[in-house]
Amino acid sequence: MSEPGATGEGQRRNPPLPATEKMSNLEQEPPQQIGRAGILIVDDQEGNLRVLEGLLEDLGVDIVTARSGNEALSCLLDREFAVILLDVRMPIMDGFETAELIRKRRRSRHIPVIFVTAVDDDVEHIARGYAVGAVDYIMKPLNGDILRSKVRVFVELFQKSRDLASKSAELTEKNLALEKEIRKRERVERILAKSRDFYLALFDEFPTLIWRSDEDGRVSYYNRSWLGFVGRTLEQEKQAGWDHAIHPDERDLCIAKYRAAFLAREPFEMEYRMRRKDGEQRWMLNHGRPYRNLDGSFAGFIGTCYDITPRRKSEEETRAANAELEAFSYTVSHDLRAPLRSMSGFCQILLEDYMGRPADRSWQEYVERISKAAKQMDSLIRDLLAFSRLARDKVDMAPIELGPLLSEVIAEMRLEDNPVCVDGPSAPVLGHRVLLSQVFSNLISNGLKFVAPGADPQVRVRTEESPEGGIRIWIVDNGIGIAPEYHEKIFQVFERLNDASSYPGTGIGLAIVRRALGRMGGKVGVESEEGKGSRFWIDLPKAAAPVQPLSPEGPGKPGRAAP
Repeated sequence: MSEPGATGEGQRRNPPLPATEKMSNLEQEPPQQIGRAGILIVDDQEGNLRVLEGLLEDLGVDIVTARSGNEALSCLLDREFAVILLDVRMPIMDGFETAELIRKRRRSRHIPVIFVTAVDDDVEHIARGYAVGAVDYIMKPLNGDILRSKVRVFVELFQKSRDLASKSAELTEKNLALEKEIRKRERVERILAKSRDFYLALFDEFPTLIWRSDEDGRVSYYNRSWLGFVGRTLEQEKQAGWDHAIHPDERDLCIAKYRAAFLAREPFEMEYRMRRKDGEQRWMLNHGRPYRNLDGSFAGFIGTCYDITPRRKSEEETRAANAELEAFSYTVSHDLRAPLRSMSGFCQILLEDYMGRPADRSWQEYVERISKAAKQMDSLIRDLLAFSRLARDKVDMAPIELGPLLSEVIAEMRLEDNPVCVDGPSAPVLGHRVLLSQVFSNLISNGLKFVAPGADPQVRVRTEESPEGGIRIWIVDNGIGIAPEYHEKIFQVFERLNDASSYPGTGIGLAIVRRALGRMGGKVGVESEEGKGSRFWIDLPKAAAPVQPLSPEGPGKPGRAAP
């Protein structure tokens, strides 16, 4: 016997194995997947093999040849075939025996087998061929057109079956992936459900009133504290709605605010009166904010309610106390200062009427002292009123250009010889114009006042960026200076470091400066040593506005050279 041959991708085969061993291997090893469909031709005659190859070579398939049944079974180890052309009459193992062994193998039992036989085969042989699994008989001599037509049908069926199997495998793989994803999501949902149940149980233990809405805005959960506050069950509260206990005066406004926040997916905060189960109206502070699912989708709102009735009562008491303080301030401002103004006025009249008369002049000194004391007392009351108003007056912040403001402050002081020098430029600050004018007036006045006898006062104002990113303003003088241990003490009320006869004042000016800056969100400090002048600094927030010079006349103006 000659070795089997093949055209196309056919290859030489190993020596034939015994049938029993061959069948064992066929059951254990899967066939190799080949790109094109294959046809297995089995015939012990070389001439017959060549003829069949020649007739089928234009089908575009791989043709593998075998010269015996054993070799055919060996070929089935390597790959699958679309059809097998099997000669009936072969020595050792004829076509019938070979077909029976092929049908016993699970992977090859569905391969169609076409028997090729001589025309003189009797009906008995043909019947036996169909009995062992043949799908057709082709009689010799061969008709090429008929052979090609029959083989082409099985090749096309094989290719379609293989494509279907490939798609089925792909679909199976996708189904497995989908099932895996479904199981994963189900597992995540179970975890989320457990977590949700855990947190809802935890929320029930909170003393704070807690609520939660779904993605449609309906409040579907109230914790135990909420239900205990309103005295209703969960189902009753869900049916009545979260707003049923709100005071009628605030209900519409609260509903509108919640709807607007819900549509915008933005947090909200609102205060309203809410009826407690005993009928008392309690002031509540409701905070709500959106929350999302793990995939980022909007899930609804969750919020908390706090009973702020004690705070509201405290605020009302504070407002009442402020009203009383305002009335007291009015009394101090008008009723107490009126006698002082009368004393000062009558002293002035006495001085004008009796000035120059030849009499005892000791009375003049007494009258001057009375007038001076009255003016000092009036200044003290005025500063105390200003200091008290800083704690309660509303402060509206706005961008302020320092250059024009300083020019106004310096002009109102009516100074001689221009002792104040302003450097620039500076970015605008965020502050209150009246309070900032008072701050600059007090600091510049102190710098001009607290100088050594005989020295010419000099004050310089300049700016830089503060360490926090705001604006730092320096007010530098050439005065008597301040010892380091008093740097903090001087900002307290009625704290004086010098004798009032040498340096007059109320002792409240720097306390007003600190409180005013505190109301504007700023700070104040000083760097100084005794006898070496003082460098006061104030920090204010920077306003978002174009940079402007401190002085319209440019850096270093107005005024002469500063220290």
